[in-house]
Amino acid sequence: MNSTPQYGINLLSRIPIRRGPRHKSEMVSELLFGERYTVLSEHGDWLRIKCNTDRYRGWIQRDQYSPDTAPNKHRGRYFSYDWCEPVRVGDRTTLVPMGAELRDYDGMSFILDDAKCAFHGRVIDSAHNVWTPEKMTKLAKKYLNVPYLWGGRSPHGIDCSGYVQVVMRFFGVHLPRDASQQVGRGEEVGLIAAAQPGDLAFFSSDRDSDRITHVGLMLASGEIIHASGRVRIDRCDQEGIYREDASEYTHYLRSIKRLQAYFATD
Repeated sequence: MNSTPQYGINLLSRIPIRRGPRHKSEMVSELLFGERYTVLSEHGDWLRIKCNTDRYRGWIQRDQYSPDTAPNKHRGRYFSYDWCEPVRVGDRTTLVPMGAELRDYDGMSFILDDAKCAFHGRVIDSAHNVWTPEKMTKLAKKYLNVPYLWGGRSPHGIDCSGYVQVVMRFFGVHLPRDASQQVGRGEEVGLIAAAQPGDLAFFSSDRDSDRITHVGLMLASGEIIHASGRVRIDRCDQEGIYREDASEYTHYLRSIKRLQAYFATD
């Protein structure tokens, strides 16, 4: 590669992003189908990239790189709403996970590298997906029982901040990747009693620590949906998340943020 920045697009179902340039390095995030990135540097068979949507950085395999021929196009607004649907890309079929980005979707197809790709799954247009508590709750619950996976962002495995990030993207809200970054967005909600469905609740793992390590989405009636072991619904009060099945608090509440100002409205 030369010194000119190169741009990539993910044409696979998912690409793991690793902390370092080796297979044994931990996965810290994922690129979903259709997501774009900038190549920052290279090391042997690995490329260090920066994700276009959340500016997250890490390493991917060179063999999984595909050039982006239209890197300056507007940010995607159409996202797959089915857990897994096939799409024909050139001479191969790729399975597209929920949350995949389908740029320039016209209701039947979308464009990749000047080629029209047919797609017959359900799609959400985030620019016109008006937020309501009912709509947010229905969408968030589609991920129920998805297994927890550190660095995951798909229905095949997801972590707490990846889950919140992907759900909010369906409403046109593009959050940073990690919970410690996401807590900087939105307006503070003082008490759990004032929380509304769709508010983000942030937690520490230790009762005596203020370090943000976990995030979830508030539901109605003092419940929260979050990725912990799996995407699950638990009780949440002013102290934190209480697991009925374990009869204990697993996370301790530190902040509640409201993002409605970012949502599309009628």
